[in-house]
Formats: sequence, structure tokens, C-alpha cells
Amino acid sequence: MTAASKRAASAPIRNARLAKIHIAKKELRLDDAAYRAVIGRLFPGKSSSAQLSDRQLDELLEHFKAEGFKPAKSRPVRSGRRPMADGEQARKLRALWLSLYHLGEVRNPTEDALAAYVKRTTRVAALQWLDVDSASKAIEGLKKMAERAGVDWSRDGLGQWEPYLPAASHEPFAVVSAQWRRLAELSATQNPKARWWGVAIAATAKTAPHEYAPEDWHRVMEWFGKAIRQAQARVGS
Repeated sequence: MTAASKRAASAPIRNARLAKIHIAKKELRLDDAAYRAVIGRLFPGKSSSAQLSDRQLDELLEHFKAEGFKPAKSRPVRSGRRPMADGEQARKLRALWLSLYHLGEVRNPTEDALAAYVKRTTRVAALQWLDVDSASKAIEGLKKMAERAGVDWSRDGLGQWEPYLPAASHEPFAVVSAQWRRLAELSATQNPKARWWGVAIAATAKTAPHEYAPEDWHRVMEWFGKAIRQAQARVGS
């Protein structure tokens, strides 16, 4: 991957960091002079966030958190208006539904759309009312949809990463791998022969997938999902 493509891949993540930092500046009531002084003290020779590396941006944000900044926890748009069911099988259904959304197979990621799928599959109108057998039927249906989209849920699909990935990472790894193949099919990668983890490293600022925490996997999945939907919109699929 070229330096230019790495910068393009990491731009959305960097912009999100910069936005949080400027919110922190406002909430901590720092004027421009005080803001520049903080940056200069933490990173000698620097006077603005634009001059900082991604790692330094993270360090600056952590500093602001220590000073009292509390990032807002907004409700994800994808949850819709329907109350979200809890429980292991409901969480599994939701994770699979969102995986299909990020694969470009599902157009509507909301809880209402998931409930409509469950009703079609099981005739049960709400996730909260599912029994074990009905939930298992719905889960298997979503997994088969993902398989048709190219997801390999088996351990064989882990390839060379199998010794390094904890069990919690197996399924998101399988989805991310399928997403990269989908991006190549859509001609949405600058280098179709490149490895997906090269782009993922740029998106997470971590050097290898075995270092990823669950939130890193979902960050990569969401980033790839956005790229897939943009590519689908361009080709009119």
C-alpha cells in the first residue's frame, strides 16, 4: 500500500479524533492560547492538533479526559426506535445483522428491520419473545446469508492468523476478510492484491490483527462497510 493510500484510509479515523479534541477544547473552556500551550507542553515544538501524529492525537485526547472531558455517548442511529432486546441470543442476532449490513447485504441496520426479519423467519414479533429454538433458527438463517456473501465461519478460514486470534476475534475476522473480497469485487480498492490488514492497520494504528481488541475489529468492520456501501452506490447495485 502506498503512503497516499494509507493516508486516505486513515483520514476518517483521524478526522473523528480531531473532532473529539475540538469538542474537548470547547467543553474545557480553553481559549486558543491555552489550547496551544497544552499542545506545546505535551509535544514540544508543536502548536496545533494538525501537526500531531495519530498516536499523539490519542494522547492529547486522553489528557483532556484526565482533565475532566467526558465524550458524549450518543445512541447509535442504527438502533432505530425499537427498544433493544438483551440476552446472549439477541446480541448474537444483532451482531450478525450488523455484519450483513457492513457486507452490503442488508440495507437497513435498525432494530426494527432486524425484528421484521425475525418475524418473517420465526413468526415471533419481537426479539424479547424468542425462545431458544426460534432464536437459533433466526441465527442460522443470518449465518447462511453471510456465508452466501463470502464469509467463512470455519477455523480453516482463519488461515495464517489462526494461532494468534482469540476466540472472540474469529467471527469479526471472518467478516472483515469477506468485506475485503467484496471491496475487490466492487473495484473499490486501489490495489486488489493488497492484504486487508494493511488497510486495517492504517484504520486502527495497530500493527497487527492479533493486537486488536473487540472495538478495533468493529472499527475496521464499520470502516470497510462504509466503503462497500459507497462502492455499491457508485455502481448502482
